[in-house]
Amino acid sequence: MLIQKLFFGIVAVSLVSGCASKPLKTSSQTPNENSQSKHVDPPQTNAVPKLPATFLYEVSKSGDRSFLFGTVHFGVAVSELPASVLTAFENARLYVGEFDYRNATALSEFDGRRHAKDLRDVLSEKDLDLLIQRLQSKYPKADKELLQTLVKFSTATEIYPLTQVDLSTVQAAAKPNSNLASESLQSLDVQLLDLAISSGKTVSFLDSPRMAGEALQCFRFSDDKYLQQLRKFIEGKHSAVSTGDQQQETLGVMQETVNAYRSGSAARIRKAGQNLTPKLHKCLLESRNEEWVKSLKRSFDTFSNVFVAVGVLHLEDDRDSLIRRLEKDGYTVKRVQ
Repeated sequence: MLIQKLFFGIVAVSLVSGCASKPLKTSSQTPNENSQSKHVDPPQTNAVPKLPATFLYEVSKSGDRSFLFGTVHFGVAVSELPASVLTAFENARLYVGEFDYRNATALSEFDGRRHAKDLRDVLSEKDLDLLIQRLQSKYPKADKELLQTLVKFSTATEIYPLTQVDLSTVQAAAKPNSNLASESLQSLDVQLLDLAISSGKTVSFLDSPRMAGEALQCFRFSDDKYLQQLRKFIEGKHSAVSTGDQQQETLGVMQETVNAYRSGSAARIRKAGQNLTPKLHKCLLESRNEEWVKSLKRSFDTFSNVFVAVGVLHLEDDRDSLIRRLEKDGYTVKRVQ
């Protein structure tokens, strides 16, 4: 399953400049203390317009500082990030993400896809070709080969969101660039994780496979039901799964969040988050924030240069946020403009 090549975060939901490094405590993830992160440049494209503002926050306490970076799980390419974000990322010794997207097998044990099959194993060649054609029509600027690979080697649960979201504004922004449209179909979290690994950073994750899987099950149906919806999409008869569909609701919030994210408006991000029902909010954000903040404090106490990338709704939210939780514990958090 090529979750890492799909904009996994749309399904997962919900989803740094620093001082001198501290001595590291004993840990299974402790790197060589004398090692230095290799310099790595983000993918290069010509004349990529940068986002007007991002959700990068400096976190400091007792003279040490690290960074929180709010992401969106689809619709933004790493090459659109401004220098402030990339510099903070490059200077970090430790990269912290939500979940190890490379560990698809472990996740599938807990997220309802344990027995799901790749679409190449459940759809006829004719239906696969029709599905690819319909997605190419929906995303005309996306790389054809990428779409073909995603469709064939992903499950119905993973592909279904592609039939629901509207990335027309992203595709329009990508017009001068041949690569940007395809990059924006991939999770920004996955793009950053790839960069962190290729630059030799230590990486750690806030969600265990069980935590990530249980969060996904808050709003998912069975893979069989998503396969039924894909067949309708192939036949041109597709509509929302049902009134009150929680996945539909979640994707709608994420769509609004992407539009708000590209504007750089924190107020718009918070407004989008208000549309999550109390049940989904607790499952996707509040419960995970409660666990995550414990891990973050341990990371900040162990490393001085930490770059944390999580969905922006975990940071900008009126009901619960990692920022407020850290501030209550004595950390100073300010947005980097």
